[in-house]
Amino acid sequence: MAALVSAERAAQLKGLSRDWPSVVLDEAELCALELTLTGAVAGARLALPGGEPAALRDPEGNLLAVRTPDGEVAGLRLPLHYDNLDLRLAPAGFAGGVSRAALFATRPMTMAQTERLAGSPLVIFLVAGLSSAFDPFTLVRCYRAAMPRFPKGSVRLVALPAAAAAHGPLFEEIARNYGCDRVIPFDGAPGEYYPEVARELDARYPPRSGRGFTVFFTGLSGSGKSTIANILRVKILERGGRTVTMLDGDLVRRM
Repeated sequence: MAALVSAERAAQLKGLSRDWPSVVLDEAELCALELTLTGAVAGARLALPGGEPAALRDPEGNLLAVRTPDGEVAGLRLPLHYDNLDLRLAPAGFAGGVSRAALFATRPMTMAQTERLAGSPLVIFLVAGLSSAFDPFTLVRCYRAAMPRFPKGSVRLVALPAAAAAHGPLFEEIARNYGCDRVIPFDGAPGEYYPEVARELDARYPPRSGRGFTVFFTGLSGSGKSTIANILRVKILERGGRTVTMLDGDLVRRM
């Protein structure tokens, strides 16, 4: 079981870990580590190679935890986040008070679902990963936009780490540790969205006519790549309605 250690113990382990091999955690392992260190999950186990002491780092090289000689995972710090810090909430402080239901949302709520749940005190866990149908940033913006549709103070949003959607069997435990008394199944049926939510979705997923695109021309030297690309550039500009940037390999290399 992993746990955050004191500052004094962290400094000691950091010094010891200089002689240990480094293990770079992938997205799933970072998620499992964060869920454990925050207390969202009591016993999530990291799939680490072997059982030897190791320094556990994120892909940028930041030391997050160590695997000690006795096999314990000691957390030195939580994985870094730069977005939606007000929603990166640990279970501490959720227990007691109002009895709330848990909802694990992978997509925005429709109008019908919002109206059904508007009278229930909720903790809404946002669990979209970077590879999900809705990216986590858009999902958060949609739920922030929808908050005025719920009675004031009745809903709390919690942004779970990326890859949390893969831990579906742990949702019941996560809900309990956040003080929730039950989990409400998320209704993924399609439907209409409130205008403020629809605006967020339209801004993130515009129609194809409003999206950019890239055309790559590849081929041997002197095969006509630049000529054809320049003709296409001129024709698009002649037609109007779009801006065009042309990057020629020969010119880019000289820059």
